[in-house]
Amino acid sequence: MRPWRGDVGPSGLLYLAIGDLDAVAVGDAGSGLSLPWLLGVLLRLAAGMIARVGVLFDYFAASSDEVAAGVIDLPGGPAAGGGGSYDTVSGNGIDPVVQMGTLEALLTGREYDEIARGHGAGTVIVSRDEGQRLVVTLTGELQSALSQADDARLAAIAVPWSQTEEFFGQGDSGVLAPWLGELAGLARRATTRGEHLCCWVCV
Repeated sequence: MRPWRGDVGPSGLLYLAIGDLDAVAVGDAGSGLSLPWLLGVLLRLAAGMIARVGVLFDYFAASSDEVAAGVIDLPGGPAAGGGGSYDTVSGNGIDPVVQMGTLEALLTGREYDEIARGHGAGTVIVSRDEGQRLVVTLTGELQSALSQADDARLAAIAVPWSQTEEFFGQGDSGVLAPWLGELAGLARRATTRGEHLCCWVCV
């Protein structure tokens, strides 16, 4: 089990903390705190409040970080804007840092902490409104693992994934397995087109 790195505060924690992301990004480089790591901690601490604060996640494919950044100003995100030009899967409340990290750990056998501190795990490409809207990256390793997983493998992974602590005992492998199938389909299409997976986050 991964240790907590803080305590859950008031219901406004996620809004206030994400609102300070830009400041943290230009803060003390010697502090040892990376922005992806901090984002993961904030999402983890606030996981129990996701429904209340209404955080939205959409996963999509983009040919470059510049193209991915263009999603930030689309009303309603990648699924609603751009004339259908973004290949998108609804996030169903599943965050791109912590829960995608545990998924990657299960699919690849790597340690979660290694993934969280690695390249591309939750890197913020662009933010707006003091961090209330973000576009972040997923790792190439997760994209590759999803692309290569068949339905049987995804269904098998959905069982232990649904039991991870971030689902707070409410994970349903019967619901998660088909969603993973959709995400894997997105990963395969993106890989074929030479694109990478990102996530649009809106508080």
